[in-house]
Parts: sequence; structure tokens; C-alpha cells
Amino acid sequence: MSNAVEPILDSRAVTGEGAIWDQKKQVLYWVDIYPGLVHVYDPATRKDSSLHAGQPVGAVVPRASGGLMLAVRDGFMSLDTETGKTALVAAPAQHNPENQFNDGKCDPAGRFWAGTIEAPTRKGALFRLDRDLSVHCMVGGVGCSNGLAWSLDKKTMYY
Repeated sequence: MSNAVEPILDSRAVTGEGAIWDQKKQVLYWVDIYPGLVHVYDPATRKDSSLHAGQPVGAVVPRASGGLMLAVRDGFMSLDTETGKTALVAAPAQHNPENQFNDGKCDPAGRFWAGTIEAPTRKGALFRLDRDLSVHCMVGGVGCSNGLAWSLDKKTMYY
């Protein structure tokens, strides 16, 4: 068994992160935050394409109904991967213009958790976007939301 690591893509991203595998489509989604790009990497073709969100994007998750849901500077945004059309779904942090969404993931129930970053003053928050598109502030006083995950038994969320 080899432990050799080799890059599969030389993207030259400004701030690339938030990779998530779409089991249904067999592609890897990832974001380049500040240029506002959502990348789609297809390992079968070794092709990487990107869609522009129109603003900085901190996280991407596939939607069961098709397309993607994003955590962008201004809030939660849907992205149609076929047309590139975006629509802002909710702007829960608009009261604090220094905030921007940084990281997010879907929980086992299909709810999108994403948090804002505002490190110097800790005015960030962790939000949950439910399947009915209602938004709930779950934790306030956050400096930097990053690294959400769930235990294998789906009973514990790590934040």
C-alpha cells in the first residue's frame, strides 16, 4: 500500500475549500471563496468547471431536489447548475454587514447549517436553514464558524 499523495487538479484557487462529494452525480463540489466560484470536478473526465455565485461563497451542498445550496456573503443562495441562475433564499445576517458566511454542511436530516465569520468582535453566528427554507440562529457570539461534522451514529454534531 502506498501513502503517496498527488494532486488531481492544479486550480490556482485564491481560497479553495469546502469540498463535498455528490454521491448521486459522482462529482466533487468545492468553492473558491473570494472570487465567488463554485467548482465541479468530475474525476471520470478529470474536468473541473466553475459557476459564479456573484459574491464570495463559503460553502456548497447538493440539494435533493437538484442544484446546489450555497452559503454566500449575504446569506443562503440557491444555484441551478444547468443554467447558472442564482437566487438569494434568506439573508439572516444582514444586520451586521461585516459578517460573511464562511463554512457549512448539511446534517443527517437534510438541514443546512452555516456560520458567519467576524473574528475581531465575535458578532458572527451559526444558522440553520431548514428544508422549508426557514432560518434559525442557533449560536451567537461567534468569531469564526468552521469545520462542521456529525458522528457516524448521527447523534452528535461537532462545531
